[in-house]
Amino acid sequence: MFNCYNQSNYLSGFKIMNPISFNPNFGRILLLSTALIVSINTIAGGRSSERNLMDDYLQDKTSANPNASAIPLQRSAFINNNALVFNRGATGVNKNDFDKKFSLAKTLTNIRNTSDATTHSSNAQLLNSLLKTLNVDSKINGFVKMNLQKRAQETALSGLVNNMLPSAIFNRFDLSASNGQHCGEYRVVYHKNNGNRFFLSFEAKYPNPEPKKGKAGCFAVADFWKEIGSTSKTNALAQLEKFFYQGLEHKGVQLPAAINFTHYTHGTGQVRSNTFVNSPWQLREFKTDIDADGKVVFVADSVKSNPLAELFADEGNLDSNSLKASRIYFARDFDGYIDNLLTPEKRATSPSSSDIINGFSLKDDNHYNEFQSDSNTTNDNTAKVTNSNLKTIINNKLAELNLSGYSAKMIMNRAEAMSCSGCHQNSSDAKIAPNVNWPKSQSFVHVNEQGALSSALTEQFLPARSAVLVDYWQKTAEKWRFAEVNFSSANNNFGGRYNAPNHPNGGAFAALKTDGSITAWGASQYGGTSAPFGSGYTMIYSTEYAFAALKTDGSITAWGRSGYGGSGAPSGSGYTKIYSTSRAFAALKADGSIKAWGDSDYGGSGAPSGSGYTKIYSNETAFAALQADGSITAWGRPYQGSAGAPPMVSIPRFIQLREPLPPLKPMAQSRCGVKRLGRHRCT
Repeated sequence: MFNCYNQSNYLSGFKIMNPISFNPNFGRILLLSTALIVSINTIAGGRSSERNLMDDYLQDKTSANPNASAIPLQRSAFINNNALVFNRGATGVNKNDFDKKFSLAKTLTNIRNTSDATTHSSNAQLLNSLLKTLNVDSKINGFVKMNLQKRAQETALSGLVNNMLPSAIFNRFDLSASNGQHCGEYRVVYHKNNGNRFFLSFEAKYPNPEPKKGKAGCFAVADFWKEIGSTSKTNALAQLEKFFYQGLEHKGVQLPAAINFTHYTHGTGQVRSNTFVNSPWQLREFKTDIDADGKVVFVADSVKSNPLAELFADEGNLDSNSLKASRIYFARDFDGYIDNLLTPEKRATSPSSSDIINGFSLKDDNHYNEFQSDSNTTNDNTAKVTNSNLKTIINNKLAELNLSGYSAKMIMNRAEAMSCSGCHQNSSDAKIAPNVNWPKSQSFVHVNEQGALSSALTEQFLPARSAVLVDYWQKTAEKWRFAEVNFSSANNNFGGRYNAPNHPNGGAFAALKTDGSITAWGASQYGGTSAPFGSGYTMIYSTEYAFAALKTDGSITAWGRSGYGGSGAPSGSGYTKIYSTSRAFAALKADGSIKAWGDSDYGGSGAPSGSGYTKIYSNETAFAALQADGSITAWGRPYQGSAGAPPMVSIPRFIQLREPLPPLKPMAQSRCGVKRLGRHRCT
């Protein structure tokens, strides 16, 4: 369900408000700043047809070796990989936990709470605003009035907020913009739990957390999903909940919550419906907005990559003048659209079937798109083109490129495959090149109510998305990552000398390789030897005398001087981050519980019990942990910060360093600069 849209090269760029559904009150909303930095088409608000990471990947691979397939041939490995899809039908998924953590009510609440609405509305009212749009019989895009089917039975649906369950979560990092403007889309698909079939897909376009780095700024997002791919279903679900609803910190980078009003509004992502209550099956698209009364609503938007079917037909006696004019403009622009559809053949002389299937797009201008796409194979199937002008344009292009064996029908099948109805039904097994057929869906969906995936996903789309994710990660990952001494985040100053969440090691180095293995050197009593073997480590932390490394599954390995954190690390998994004083560590678990070890005078004992803690701060000799309710618990040396923590009613702001210190360099692990080995203090 909903997985061919923007597959693989087509993705809406950011745009200014779309007049299709714009209302004057919307000017109060603070949109993503990047939403304005685009080129705008002149009709219907326009749409930027941007280049994405799938484009980059296929171009790079075919340029390097035109005779080899860019997409790997292995298939089965992608079916149960959390990094690409988390679906209720996968082995090891606790469906009850999935339903609770990703309830539709929770998603709608996040959207309402992150909006700039001035009038309160309920989840039911928000969802009902979407259903009401299904009872409209026409809308205008550009200057063309487009007819819509009124779907009364779906408009009358009630109780959906508590009667829809999550089917799957999809990672669409492959849709990230080549220029780093955003980091792809992250989608949650819901299905109606009883009666006639009804699906909703919430497709958040994710902002670049480090935009100054360009597309390299998306690395923390890619790395988060890479790690999700190698952890258990239970831990993956816990981390995904944070990513979608609360946001989280990943390797020093703050990742905002994916489910946010601004990630579904004009110029960003979208919400789509796949409805079966009325006949025929139909897919529509929506944006978040604020109505004239100041309430959050969903408004109908054009369905992208779905040109009006009448544009592919010959002129009719009853056609309006605006439709006749639009058909002329469409034929004028169609030559460029054919180039997009033939991109694989323009990249390589003999592209593989996978490179073809994942390598073309339509990228039609938005003012040609209609507001519905359905399974009517006669009236809403662009492959059944009757417009002789378009056929002539296609045949001329095929002759120009010397593509013998190709036909106009194959190219029109490609155009239909880029539409919602085509990818979900009409194009299944349609021939798109000599000996190449479009992959099959699963009867109008790509993931069903049980979480089962279509063969199109498992055989084609998931392997391609995986290849893009792996390629980006390998090219962008730092070759070495030293022990974390992060001076740039918010830090407290409870009377201590050091404002770092992790104390620098005083006599050794430890660094991660890109494969997750660790190399250490320096004085053995400081951890310069005895680094753990194996791979899969994601972060290294330090006290003055020891190191602790966090693995993908959240387990911890420590080494160095025994009494100062080199031994006593907690067993088990699920830890998300480690903090340190000069002689002790404290680790925060996914459930908000804390374990500490090392010198008891420096916070190695006395950590609070219970859960619900969100972050730990440290000075040289004490820790302070912040709970979700705003309360603070401190432990370590009493006269250096463990005593006197304020009550919840008067919480001080943690002191932020005015200027971040320069990044860690091999010759400067200590804040005091390069010093002789042994204990020393900054002056």
